[in-house]
Amino acid sequence: MQIIKSKLEELIKELPEKVEVEDVMYRIYMLQKLRWVKRYSRRANIFP
Repeated sequence: MQIIKSKLEELIKELPEKVEVEDVMYRIYMLQKLRWVKRYSRRANIFP
């Protein structure tokens, strides 16, 4: 899955000044998963 550059910029702006690489990777992972769930739920008509 691809994440748009603007979403990454937003994500980085929300992070504190001192952050671990693992925290950034986890947030990217969660963003991908949330996008997948949203897309899947629309296809399956789970949520309108």
